[in-house]
Order: sequence, then structure tokens, then C-alpha cells
Amino acid sequence: MIDKIVSDMKLAIEQLKNSILLDIEDVKMANHENLLARNDKKQSLISLIEAKKMELNQELSNQMRNGVDINQYREIVDTLEENLMELFTLNQKLGMIVLPVHEMYKDMIKEFSNHNDSGDFISVRA
Repeated sequence: MIDKIVSDMKLAIEQLKNSILLDIEDVKMANHENLLARNDKKQSLISLIEAKKMELNQELSNQMRNGVDINQYREIVDTLEENLMELFTLNQKLGMIVLPVHEMYKDMIKEFSNHNDSGDFISVRA
């Protein structure tokens, strides 16, 4: 059972990593439609990983209560942790790309709003 849970988690993590790699490429190419199209799938993968994590914790706890030496699962759980760290690092890379773009748009909107309030940016004549 534990092997199956870990296998399901690894598959979801790999799919999420692939989506993030595609996101990075689409951010560089300013291909916003593809970014938005993947959001629902990524959210469902995140939810799946969270659910499987809870299931894994419960199953490990059950095994321990039944007297099973859970150290036999150490290697696959460690590998799972490594995969999660890779996902975390990849997500940080995406964040470092997206945050400056977000700030640029935020600054542009702020500047537009400031100029527009004073009538300096756009002059409308009736």
C-alpha cells in the first residue's frame, strides 16, 4: 500500500514539475493563454499530492501500530522527499521569473493611476 501511495505521489510530482517547466518557457515567451490553461491541472495535482501525503502518513502510522518496522520504507520516502525538494526549487525558479514581471505591471498600473488622477497622462476633450 505504501509503495502505491509513494508511486502515485511521484507521478503527480513529475507531472507538476513538467507543468512548471512549461510555465517557465511560456513566461519567457509571454504566452499567457497556456499559463492560464495549466492552472486547473496544476491545482488538481497539488490537491492530489496533499491528499496522498495525508494518506501516506496515515498508512505509516497504521504500519507502526501493527508492529511493522517502517524503516523498510526509508529509501522510498527519502526519494519522495528529494522529488519534493526538486519541485520546490523549480517552483522558486518560476517565482523568481514571475515576480519581477508582476512588479513591473504593478508599477505601470500605479504610474498610470497617478497620472490619470491628475489628468497628465491622458487628456480627454469633449
